Amino acid sequence: MPSMTITITDTTQAVQNLYTLAFTSPAPTGYTVVLNDVSASLPGIATLDYLAISASYSNGGNIGYVGGSKTKADGSNQARELAAGDVLQYQKGYSPTISLQSIYLSASANTTKFNVEWQ
Repeated sequence: MPSMTITITDTTQAVQNLYTLAFTSPAPTGYTVVLNDVSASLPGIATLDYLAISASYSNGGNIGYVGGSKTKADGSNQARELAAGDVLQYQKGYSPTISLQSIYLSASANTTKFNVEWQ
């Protein structure tokens, strides 16, 4: 299953979507990305059946924000807050269309990590 670990290194930079983070090399400014078998998922990228975004237990008190393109690092505009250990899941049939291009990540502090997997 394709997966990646994303660390937000500079919360003052523009928020990025999951597609950009997965398929842009080097990673956009303000993010580091470690990929695992991502290239195998390219043909099916528009028709995801499953997506999970989890906030790493190493985040401590940092909050991860998951939302649209206007998601802000200060928490003023986000769809979901993820504390350390929280998981947000999307599954075909239970969620609207799942698109890596429409899901953006931000955080309350630098060094916040997300683990993302999909199929």
